[in-house]
Amino acid sequence: MDLFTKSAEEPGAYAEVAFNLPLDRTYSYVVPRDLAAGLCPGKRVEAPLGRRREVGYCVAVSPERPSTDAELKPVYSVIDAEPLLDAHMLELTRWVAEYYFAGWGEALETALPAGVRFNVGSREVVCLAKPAEAARAEASGWGGRGAKRRSVLEGLIENDGVLSLADLAARAGVSSSTARALVKIGLAVVKTVPARAGRPRREPPVRDYAREFELTNEQHYALERASKAIEAGTFSPILLFGVTGSGKTEVYLRAIETVVRAGRQAIVLVPEISLTPQTVSRFRARFPNIAVLHSHLSAGKRHREWRAIQSGSADVVIGARSAVFAPAPRLGLVVIDEEHENTFKQETNPRYHAREVALKRAKMLGIPVILGSATPSLETFHASRAGGLERIDLPRRVEGRPMPPVEIVDMRVERDARKAYTILSRRLENHLRRAISAGEQAILFLNRRGFATYLTCRRCGWVGKCPSCDITLTFHRVKDVVECHYCGHREKPPAACPECGYKNVKFYGVGTERIVEEVKTLFPQASIARMDSDTMTTRHSYTKALRDFRQGATSVLVGTQMIAKGLDFPNVTVVGVVSADISLNLPDFRSSERTFDLISQVAGRTGRGPRGGVVVVQTLTPEHFGIRAAADHDYLAFAAVELDQRAKMRYPPLSRIARIVLRGEDDAKVEALSMKVREALAAAVPPGVEVLGPAQAPIARIMKNYRWHILVKAPDWPALRQAIEPARKLVRPVGTVQGMIDVDPLSML
Repeated sequence: MDLFTKSAEEPGAYAEVAFNLPLDRTYSYVVPRDLAAGLCPGKRVEAPLGRRREVGYCVAVSPERPSTDAELKPVYSVIDAEPLLDAHMLELTRWVAEYYFAGWGEALETALPAGVRFNVGSREVVCLAKPAEAARAEASGWGGRGAKRRSVLEGLIENDGVLSLADLAARAGVSSSTARALVKIGLAVVKTVPARAGRPRREPPVRDYAREFELTNEQHYALERASKAIEAGTFSPILLFGVTGSGKTEVYLRAIETVVRAGRQAIVLVPEISLTPQTVSRFRARFPNIAVLHSHLSAGKRHREWRAIQSGSADVVIGARSAVFAPAPRLGLVVIDEEHENTFKQETNPRYHAREVALKRAKMLGIPVILGSATPSLETFHASRAGGLERIDLPRRVEGRPMPPVEIVDMRVERDARKAYTILSRRLENHLRRAISAGEQAILFLNRRGFATYLTCRRCGWVGKCPSCDITLTFHRVKDVVECHYCGHREKPPAACPECGYKNVKFYGVGTERIVEEVKTLFPQASIARMDSDTMTTRHSYTKALRDFRQGATSVLVGTQMIAKGLDFPNVTVVGVVSADISLNLPDFRSSERTFDLISQVAGRTGRGPRGGVVVVQTLTPEHFGIRAAADHDYLAFAAVELDQRAKMRYPPLSRIARIVLRGEDDAKVEALSMKVREALAAAVPPGVEVLGPAQAPIARIMKNYRWHILVKAPDWPALRQAIEPARKLVRPVGTVQGMIDVDPLSML
């Protein structure tokens, strides 16, 4: 009788295991007696799944056999010495899986960084297998030839669980084979220990300028409300609605001080990795024990930081979206800075929104959440009006500084006046010239990278498109390639039109590379830097670029949305929005909100110092209400108009929606499955639910896959879930046609 048959007949326990698969179920297994004592929920196991050996997450252990007639297979092994996930995180990930129509195992995998899952930075150490005195007694009978082994044993007793085999042998002055002999005879065992918890980096102290200023009355009130919520120890969602420069971060810092004094931990979520160095620097001035979690850390560093959080030695956790799952055992507060940002939404399964996960986590733990923004998402703003959270306003900048004036330039008029297409308007050029000559700084924002956005033949009209995607290729002059920003396809730009042979192929459209070239031509004396995903390629790129700008080594900073938020540079006196229309004309009901947010946020980067500042917004649609409201710094006026339009069209936050996307290389098969999904939805649609589609997605083909989508609108979450459930089994990322469900989608492309 083999081991597994015997184990199955004599079980030690039964386990429920979730695998990293798009399945809304767990699997039951027998736990052999020799493994039962070492298994508990939150540990990983290796178990059979079909004909494969797979790693899964144990989510429950019971002495009772589950009520099933199926033959239960045994788990092969228990992988982790200690649980990676506690009961709270198991409950939270289960909610994530159910809410976002994902597998529980997918949610569990998302909660753990790859460095933790693969034990990056872990090491093997030698441990005593018996008590020291028993081991010495056994060694006393080895005789003269056992002297070397005895020296190894004494070294092991002194350094139990600290040294590797090689280090142990080196200390005893013997070969590794002699040290390994202790393992063979059962006096020692080799164990894998996880990476050590990270330690705070020793950095030069940062001057905390904010401490030198008194809080405004509004800041005092906001801090008082937040402190009461923290001390009460109850779930209290708070919207800190403050204009750019109103001191929201100072309120966060002092609220976290209250949390840390009480012996608890805080998580601070920021929307962009580029903001992390600046945020960490400011927080480190107040809190010595900080952990950082984001994707630009090495796997080993991220593992060490994760262990520091789990051990409770980190008081404050700062990170991007995934830091919402940080394993803080004494969590007392979650802060979400710039809560309106799209980057808080995950674009792969499970498609969670960090804001919603944070609110759910806080509700489970009974702790406050502070959501901060100058331009809150309409979902959050609407919830504050409906009483779902408390809104605290910070309507003025600190030290009474005025909001910067915003000048709108109609680029149609500019083109007619200059008799040619122009990138920078005369007004923006003049402001740049004045700022550069005065030793001041400027930021130019364009949410489009590259040099030119498409290439075309002026004779036959051919346009260069990606062979795998329904998208034009962008020209990058620095790399001398045309590139697809969806699949990454690259090729050399053609010397002649591939259709008609005409040699005068032209590049059109503007990206950040083109802006840099234009500014260099106009102001050769200026020092210019570019921040976009083409230039920010290493973990240190962000830090260096922002340090140089802060120190004045850079006069003009050109960039995409990563420079549009959170940055605080008092010497910036000019901000230029090169084209305010890029996101405005996208086929997405959120396009107006996105445009308003971007203009408002980038405008907030200036006027923060004693010299003040000015903002120039270049647009082809100066009459648009979103652009006008952003120029007036009037969020409430924008929200009133936009919410009225959303109500008429039954879009969030006045409804709940989910987007179902089907994709595959055979367009006919994708369309056929889309129709099948539509039929399943229509057959059981609850009252008040509207199903739109199927239709081709706005970007109909990506990475050789044709895309069709269906939109489901419902009055509330229960109705939305009821409507989608009948089609769930048809929409799985398996087979030749793959599907996905995106709850609360932020992009309709």
